[in-house]
Amino acid sequence: MEENKSLHPCFNKDSVGKVARIHLPLIKNCNIQCNYCNRNYSCPNENRPGVTSQLITPNDVYSLLKENLELYPSLKIVGIAGPGEAFAEPEIVYQSLKIVRNHFPDMKLCLSTNGLAVIDNIDLIKELNIDYITVTVNTLNPVTASKIYHTDIETLLNKQQNGLKELVKADITTKVNSVVIPEINMEDVIDVARFAGKIGIFAQNLISFYPVKGSLFENLREPSKEEMDKLRFECSGYIKQITHCKRCRSDVVGNLSDDRKISFNKC
Repeated sequence: MEENKSLHPCFNKDSVGKVARIHLPLIKNCNIQCNYCNRNYSCPNENRPGVTSQLITPNDVYSLLKENLELYPSLKIVGIAGPGEAFAEPEIVYQSLKIVRNHFPDMKLCLSTNGLAVIDNIDLIKELNIDYITVTVNTLNPVTASKIYHTDIETLLNKQQNGLKELVKADITTKVNSVVIPEINMEDVIDVARFAGKIGIFAQNLISFYPVKGSLFENLREPSKEEMDKLRFECSGYIKQITHCKRCRSDVVGNLSDDRKISFNKC
């Protein structure tokens, strides 16, 4: 477990220039709608989560990994980070990561999720032996959550919290991402830090809100550097803080310090 925690560049700053990772853009659908999100499946230019230049299928995974291993010998992490929600299409997650496990057994597996369906897919997570999971939790407060999400709020919050507890229980290295949205949830992320630290989550990553055109929150402001520094300091009293996040696309490959978009020539 200690080796796992030190390997992934998104979990450990010391691995940033040493360990490469690849995001496989497999997932189209989502199971909730976040007001700050606008997924894009054919965008070569934007650099943010939820964006890819194209979607792939499980049938593309083997050839894509084989090609990129030749290009990036330090590639050790295979992740699914969208552009949709991984557990909105668990069969695609299973098929794809099973291929990785069978053909590239030394690879570490990584997955990002909004947490709604972690508890429903915990057996899948254990069977695939997924090494790293990132769960986006922006608030524990139902009133705040109703401003951010379009879904059954009580169910979402309960499942997120119970899912995190199950991941800790399963000894899976887990990080919580919290999008900091001024005037919406800036105080709430401190409560998230307190909860996550208490139950044994590895780290929290505070992500500055980025106004995305076409989203309901497109006209809200970004937090200032001073606001983010203050929040990270407060949250660090409860849980380790990640400070080197690059807000990666869903189709990146390479070192965190030298991102490249995947070439899909053979897909």
